[in-house]
Parts: sequence; C-alpha cells; structure tokens
Amino acid sequence: MTRYVRVLPDEAAIGKVFDYEVPDHLAGADLVQVGSEVRIELHGRRIGGWVLATDVVPPPGVTIRPIAKVRGLGAPKNVIDLAMWAAWRWGGRSANVLRFTSPPTAVRFLQPRRQLPAISVPNNDELAELAASALAQGGTQVIRTPPTIDRFGFILETIRWGGSRGALIIAPANSVAEVLSRRLQRLGIPTALLPRDWAMAAAGGCVVVGARAATFAPIDDPGVVLVLDEHDESHQDERTPTWNARDVAIERARRLQVPCLLTSPTPTLEALHAAQRDAWALERRTEQAGWAAIQLVDRSNEEPGRTGLVASGAHAAKMITALRTDERVLCILNRTGRARMLGCTACGTVAACETCGAAVQQLTEVSELRCPRCSHVRPVVCAECGGGRMKNLRMGTSRAREELESLAGRPVGEVTAAVEQLPDTAVLVGTEALLHRVDRASAVIFLDLDSELLAPRQRAQEHTLVLLARAARLVNSKKTRAQSPHHSDTLFIQTRQPDHPVIQAALRGSPDIVIPEQLAVRQALRLPPTWSLAVISGAAAPAWAELLRAVPGLEVSGPVDGKYLVRTQTIATLADAIADKEMTRPSGRVRIEVDPLRI
Repeated sequence: MTRYVRVLPDEAAIGKVFDYEVPDHLAGADLVQVGSEVRIELHGRRIGGWVLATDVVPPPGVTIRPIAKVRGLGAPKNVIDLAMWAAWRWGGRSANVLRFTSPPTAVRFLQPRRQLPAISVPNNDELAELAASALAQGGTQVIRTPPTIDRFGFILETIRWGGSRGALIIAPANSVAEVLSRRLQRLGIPTALLPRDWAMAAAGGCVVVGARAATFAPIDDPGVVLVLDEHDESHQDERTPTWNARDVAIERARRLQVPCLLTSPTPTLEALHAAQRDAWALERRTEQAGWAAIQLVDRSNEEPGRTGLVASGAHAAKMITALRTDERVLCILNRTGRARMLGCTACGTVAACETCGAAVQQLTEVSELRCPRCSHVRPVVCAECGGGRMKNLRMGTSRAREELESLAGRPVGEVTAAVEQLPDTAVLVGTEALLHRVDRASAVIFLDLDSELLAPRQRAQEHTLVLLARAARLVNSKKTRAQSPHHSDTLFIQTRQPDHPVIQAALRGSPDIVIPEQLAVRQALRLPPTWSLAVISGAAAPAWAELLRAVPGLEVSGPVDGKYLVRTQTIATLADAIADKEMTRPSGRVRIEVDPLRI
C-alpha cells in the first residue's frame, strides 16, 4: 500500500505544506516518521523539509511526487508540535523555529536507551531542600537563587526528581551548559550536551543540557524541565520569531504534565505571572549573604554638571584604592565614545544639532560633533555664541578611560563591541557587555548607575537589578576567591538616588522589594505580563498597522521612529491575526517582534 506524508519545506518564504509519496524502498523503514528530515523536489529544485504527518490522504486530482531522499531522523512529534506552536505564538514562520529541532549532522539510528544512576544530593543543602519543596507542588514554580550560592546541589535534586525519565536543563549560555555538563559527567550521570549530543538526547535515559535551542531538545519525555537564570535576555531570540526559551519551556512542561522550575536571583514579573504565586526563597539571612557587599557612593549633594567621573568622600576613597590594586577591577559605564552630551563653557548652552535639534555627541578625539539622529557633522563650535570650548556633561567610555588612568596611576583598557580580545590590563572600563566578557573580578564599579535606573525602557529597573546580580556573581566567583582570598567582594555604586528601591533591594539582598511597585506600573501602562506587546517595523509596517487596527482586541499606536506598537490582552488574538491565511498580507519587508525585551 502506497504511503503518503505531509512535508513542510525548509523555506521560510513558502510557509505551505505539500504531500509526497514514500518510495517503495523506504516504505518499511523507520526513518520516515513525524519529524524526519527529507529532501524533496519543489518547483524544479531540490530542497530540505520536515515530515509533519504520516499516512495522510492526498487531495484528489493532484500529482504526487516521491520523496527524493531521507536525510535522517528528527525530533519526536511532541517537539515538532511545540515548535509549530512557538512559531504561531511569536508570529513567525514555522521553518524558522523547526530548524532548532534538527540535529547538527544526519542521524540514521539511535543507540539503546540509557539507565540513569541513583542521584546523591549533598546533605544540608538549603537550595536542594527548596527545590524538593517546589517540585512537590508541581506546575510552574519560580525559585530565587542568590547570585553567589552554588546551585549544583539544587540541580542534582531536580535531576533526582526526574527519575528514569531524565531532565531537560536550559542554561543562559553555551559556556554555562558546558561547565554544568562536565560536572554531571564527572559524577557518572549520562549527560547530553546540545547540539553536540543530539542523538544521545533522542535515545533518552539521560540529562539534557544546552542553551536556548535546547528547549526543543529531542528528549521525548523528560521528568522535569529546569530553566537557569530565566531573567537572562539570551533566552530570547533576537531574530523573528522572537521566541523566549523560558515561555517555551513552560509550555513544554505543561503539555507533558511535569514540573517546570524557573530560577533567578531576580525573577521577572513574567515568570511570577506564569507561576501565579510568589517565588520560593531561602531564609532571609541566607539569601542576603548570597549577595555581594555593596559600597554606596552617594552623589546626591553634588551639583549636577560640575562634578567629575568619580565622587569625593570616604567611599570614593575606597573605590580609588580598589582601582590602584593589582587585581582585576571592572568599571561599567553604558555610554561609548568621548562625550554623549556637551555644553558651551562660555554661555552654558547644550550643544544641539541645528538640523533636527537632537543633542550632538563627540565619539572620538577628532574635533567634530556628530548628531546621532540625522548624522549631521559640524566642528566643535557653539551654535549660540560661537565659542570653541565645550565641557563634557555626559562622558562616554573613551573619556572615562583617560580619567580612570589618571586616578589609578596605571593603564586602563577600554572594552567595546569592536574589541575582540580583552586588553591586558587589570582595570577595564566598558558597557554592561563587559560583565559577560570576564568570569571574575576583585571589584565592580558602576560609575553612573542612575543612567540605568532612568533609562527610557519599560524594564529599566528590572534590568538594573539584573546587572547588579551579575556583578555580584563575578566578585564572588570561585576563581576570585582562590586567587584573591582576602578580597572584599565589593560592588561600588555611584548614584544620586541612594534610596531607590532597586539599590535597596541589592543592599538587602531582597529582590522582592521592587516587585509590587513594578507590577503596579506595568498594569497602569498596559505592559507585560498582564498585556502582550508587539513592535512592527520595516517598509511594510504602515500597511500592517492598518490591517491590524481592524482586528477586534488589538490596539495599534504609532508610528514613533518608524515603529508601531500593538497591544493586546490575549496573545492568541495577535497570533491568530498574523497567522490568518485568509488575510491579504501587505507586500514589502516587515519585522514583527512579539513581547520584545527592550522597548
């Protein structure tokens, strides 16, 4: 009997499925099943694709071509269905998500299923005990894991709970997944590191570890799903569809009816909303000890615009002392270039672009001012009085490096996106990306935390607390303690808002301080998690905006800088509208970002 299968081509622009015949020599093979990767003939050329359904009945009167080749096995049906759901949920093409389910090389057969050994969890591990309590509740649970406490016992308890079905662990970065995989393997625990060990994961009976794409791991029936550092922005894909590993993991666990644990030192409101309860936390004193010591440098009494990069006073003196040690110190300033805002020393006028009115910037030592909005360039001359001397009102990392060298009395390295290799200096200055380029530091100095707290982003305060947690993890790393046993585990924070809830949360090691206020603001502004958002940009954005304005339940505003904002209380309303095949789609390029992290 002739078999027919339904195939989705690996061409995002097509987005349609086609029926193909299974050749006689493959009819009895186990290679042709849901998820299998095949090669097909389509419009005169051979392309790849995925089998979405088997034993289908093709429409009458249509000539059915045979499958050209079977590349190998793919993910199980429940993972394929999950990928299709993610494409719908984030308004993208199915092929763009299904690629994450595919093995890096062709897999023609699987090894026998392994047997997980008994897992031994260290005694008196408070985080492990917390994991056991949360897992017993079932469903989605959020656990606050202080940034400096080792989570390995907690992870072992989670794996133990998964039993013979194994566990799926999603890490925020490949480097984190690799370290965890090695630690588990040293204990004799079968561990598949994705994407390298795709076939091992598909065989089952192991722990599967990987970064974002591992959310679609081919493990058929994990006993538990664990997401580490659910707050980390790397869990969300920057390309469309902008799917988030945390939310996909929650959906996968729900479909399998297994527990899903989300860990973070600073849980997001989205995670708490999904769990529908407060986060699990250690005892107050224990959690507070899991944060780094913070030295607060209060600049609220200093006159704005007339102070230098570093404040004066006792705490500032300690900060300068830290700069002059031989150990690694990171200085964070989220502004590149020399000057992001200048003022005339003669008349006090802020230097602005005469074309569009935006504040001009000096990005290099070259004597020119450039507008970040319209790219207009002019000499360093005041447009108001003609003066040629400017004072730096908001310096960037290039100018900060020069001042830090003067304070430290030694070379300081500047780290930007263009720097591939870290400078060979003990003191480094750069943007927040610097916190992800090193694995240890004796001290971290936030030169201007207020610029983070007051940033025009919906998640500014949440993001600032994440940066502080990341810095706390660096200064309390094992490498730091081993190489500098007498270091003070110190974060220095320069601010004019010492009583800000975010700063107080970090000082007390209590992230829940900021949650009530942030939730109230989000609800008032109709932002996630109670509402869903989408940002539409590109040449076809105006046409798409008009189309979506006609959909009941969607609110479209804009444009602002060429972008439109779509709000909805029910994400299904937006997802269905984007996926509606009966809708006439506007021509032209468009980018739809569903639930973007930074707006």
